[in-house]
Amino acid sequence: MTLTLPKILILLAICWLVWRFLRKNNIIGGSKSEGAPRAPQNRKAEGTIEDMVKCPKCGAYVPVKGGHDCPGA
Repeated sequence: MTLTLPKILILLAICWLVWRFLRKNNIIGGSKSEGAPRAPQNRKAEGTIEDMVKCPKCGAYVPVKGGHDCPGA
């Protein structure tokens, strides 16, 4: 089996496509946020945990920090 230039180029193209696929799906290299648009700094990060309290009027759990318009009032 001889390696000719077209065979080498096809092999390199296949390797490049596999590499791109693995990088795009975050299987190898980089962080998960790489390539994704960044959230503005003033927005609250998704998945943050907040303290919740039970509203005595309606029974709904609402954040300690923040307003609550109670429909039961």
